[in-house]
This record gives sequence, C-alpha cells and structure tokens, in this order.
Amino acid sequence: MESSLLIRSPATRLPRLPKKEFCDRFWDHTRDVDRTIFWTFGFIHRLQQSFLTNMILLGLVWGSTFVFQVPTHLKLEKNPTTALFNKPIRTNWIRTISWSLRSGLLGYLLLQ
Repeated sequence: MESSLLIRSPATRLPRLPKKEFCDRFWDHTRDVDRTIFWTFGFIHRLQQSFLTNMILLGLVWGSTFVFQVPTHLKLEKNPTTALFNKPIRTNWIRTISWSLRSGLLGYLLLQ
C-alpha cells in the first residue's frame, strides 16, 4: 500500500523533453527574462533622466521669472517707460523655450 502512494499517475508526471529541446526552451526563456529586465531598467533610467531634465527646465522657468520678470513688472507698476515695457518681452524667451521643451518631454514620455 505504501509503495502505491509513491507511484505517480501519468497525469501528474512532468513531461520529459529531449535535452536539445529543453536547452532551447531554457535559453529562449532566459533571453525573454533578460529583455524584460533590461527594458524595465531602461525605462526607469529614462524616467530618472526625464525627471532631472524636467526639474532643470522648471528651475530655469522659475529663475527667469524671479530674476527678470518680477523685478521688471514691479518697476513698471511704479514708473512705466518704453524701455521697461520691452524688457519682459526680450527676456521672456527663456521661459518660452523652457516651457516648450518641458511640453515636448511630456509628449515624448506619453507616446512611449
């Protein structure tokens, strides 16, 4: 009776594959796992780079706003002149380019 418990039924046996087929399947599986790992870490690396780039661009926007735009607007409130009126227009390109690059980066990340 005890020996009958140790015998497996044919339904529970694992299929025996020829050695070559087993090796081929094993290497295919290993290659798929490697691709998944590299894709995942590549994606995380791209996100980290994108986050850093995004923060640098945001720093440029805020820096330009607080260094150039705010003081000029405060002066314009007190004494509006043509020279002061043109200064925010001349210095706004920093913010425009930074916002455009940030939008492009977001679009790139969303399309991936």
